[in-house]
Amino acid sequence: GNTPVAAGTATKRGYCMAQFSNWVRPGYVRVDAIKQPVTNVFVSAYKKGDDVVIVAVNKTTSSKTLTLSIPGTKVTKWDQYTTSASKNIAKSNSITAGTSFQVTLDAASVTTFNGIAPTVTGLEETDNSINTEVYPNPFYSEGVQINKSGNFTYSIKDMGGVIMESGQGQNKQTVGMKLVTGVYLLSLEQNGIVTTHKIVRK
Repeated sequence: GNTPVAAGTATKRGYCMAQFSNWVRPGYVRVDAIKQPVTNVFVSAYKKGDDVVIVAVNKTTSSKTLTLSIPGTKVTKWDQYTTSASKNIAKSNSITAGTSFQVTLDAASVTTFNGIAPTVTGLEETDNSINTEVYPNPFYSEGVQINKSGNFTYSIKDMGGVIMESGQGQNKQTVGMKLVTGVYLLSLEQNGIVTTHKIVRK
């Protein structure tokens, strides 16, 4: 009968709804996101503070390339999630970009671009532990980038406590390129303050 098809359709509809509801939370306000509209591609963007969520719906049967534009945004990295015939809220490579970037949408798909603005605090002079970025995570052979203002020392230990890599960095440092697949602890020390981050090598 029709039941499996109907159930499958309902589930897919649920995934498409989740493409909005997972990221567009209370407090987000709709803003403009696209310069040149494409026929049967619908783009909406939502902003809360400096964070931005863009949802692009491609209703056509072919993939479409378009440029998304959020003037004045502080976002520098966009996580990308897609639901299509073959994907259910599948995460693809993050996009490192600012106010404008080009994307290719799968045929008959809903894609969410989740942009989190970097946190900058007024405490930078005294406590830099708050102002640390470690990404991408999980990561592959490209390694993990540490963004931390000033000089710092780092060490990466496996879950058994064995130091796999250690060294010093200033402002930006890429680490972990030689790690094999697994879970590690990245410790950063600056001015006597140690912060630990769990990192995953895929």
